[in-house]
Amino acid sequence: MELESYRMLLRKKGTASAILVVAFLVAIVVSMNSVANYIDLQTRMLGELINPSRRYLILSRNSTGITDSQIDVRLADKLCSLNYFEYILPQRVLIADMVRDLDSHTVLVRGVRDIKLFFKTRRARINGRIAENWGEVNVGEVLVRVFSINVGDNITLIINNRHAEVTVVGVFRSCSQSDSELIVPIEMISNLTENNVISLI
Repeated sequence: MELESYRMLLRKKGTASAILVVAFLVAIVVSMNSVANYIDLQTRMLGELINPSRRYLILSRNSTGITDSQIDVRLADKLCSLNYFEYILPQRVLIADMVRDLDSHTVLVRGVRDIKLFFKTRRARINGRIAENWGEVNVGEVLVRVFSINVGDNITLIINNRHAEVTVVGVFRSCSQSDSELIVPIEMISNLTENNVISLI
């Protein structure tokens, strides 16, 4: 009886294609379910790595990324005065051109108010010393390897058509995305951009 039913289905025109369409729809639903489960698993795993109740990241409302976020520096100052937080770390992140030995490369520059605290929170190791003034820079390990940069090298940073000659005083490794950045005192960024905004707190 069952064999005759299958033969009847196969005799009708379009039955085979209808079966294929149904099979494909089932496969799509199963695939989407697998993707949703995978994303859920990744979210749970990341949630276990970072306790969201202990760290906060503040960006401006209409920003689409860190480099276009603009926050008034007075907000960071007000948060510091609350004495509620363990630390407040205002930063300005920009895209800049780095010129060294006539070679120019686009890099991410992070201006930080307290570079020592920044490295401490990232558990970074440093070869050399921490940049302390306007003409000094710390370079991430990834940039050092890619561009063969050494402690003591002089490089030129170009931001908004303004130039700054800086000396590499330290190479750091934090095992984070910062290893592909230049870290400078935030005052240097403020002087080059001629504004007193920050990207994130």
